Amino acid sequence: KAGFLSNIKNSLEGVNLRQNGIFLALVALVIFFAATTPNAASITPTNWSNLVVQNGYILVLAIGMVMVIIAGHIDLSVGSVAAFIGAVAGILVVRPLEQDGWEWLPALPWWAGLLGAVIVGAIVGVWQGFWVAYVGIPAFIVTLAGMLLFRGLALMTLQNSNIGPFPDEFRAIGNGFLDKENALGTAIGFPAGCNAMALVVTALGVVALIWQAINQRAGRVKYGQPVEPRIWYYVKNVALSIMVGYVGFQLSQANGIPFTLLLLIFLIVVYSIVMNKTTFGRHIYAIGGNLNAA
Repeated sequence: KAGFLSNIKNSLEGVNLRQNGIFLALVALVIFFAATTPNAASITPTNWSNLVVQNGYILVLAIGMVMVIIAGHIDLSVGSVAAFIGAVAGILVVRPLEQDGWEWLPALPWWAGLLGAVIVGAIVGVWQGFWVAYVGIPAFIVTLAGMLLFRGLALMTLQNSNIGPFPDEFRAIGNGFLDKENALGTAIGFPAGCNAMALVVTALGVVALIWQAINQRAGRVKYGQPVEPRIWYYVKNVALSIMVGYVGFQLSQANGIPFTLLLLIFLIVVYSIVMNKTTFGRHIYAIGGNLNAA
């Protein structure tokens, strides 16, 4: 028994449990809820699709929050800022004729409304960043004030009323699907209940995931950095590829790949490039590691 435990310990030596703990916890949660929900409702194609569509915005916000947290700060205003920017986007895209004070504003094309909202969001970031980086006020205090400020601005912008209807292109960003009509599947003779485009995107995603893992390990070996044990490396990446493939297959049984997921993947790629390949990203890690030394 002691020899068996020793062999396991030796084979797992070098595994970063802090880095892989979230991955293992995710697997455990998926298994737990699949076993405890009636008829495994948590892993049905419709539920997978709903999870991505309804929670995609949280993952988008998390990408920005990761940068802030790595730098050693916190942002309490992220929810209020999201509400305010969403209100700005709505006002720019739909002219609110019934609201006093906005008569001068024409309805913009949906893409111009999104661009305007991004610009306003950047101004908000500059505003709060100025007080943290140049004045020296702790981010906790600045964003606590921002949480109240931008929540109030969101209510003022919408004037406590609903606006609409929104253009189809605008709504498709949050509720649309890639090739929902399954035109590709029909053209190549795929079964009607299986979205071929979703399977193609999933296959490309799995290939990209494997390539990134191989490339990352090769880079670490090249520069003499510690790497995970070979057994754990294969087990983890095979399991992750299976999970991605399974989710993609489930989405193909529903409406296909949501546009929200494609946007999220794009932002993750941009985040990875910024944090790993740019001077700005290195500065963020340096500041979070030791501000005084940096």
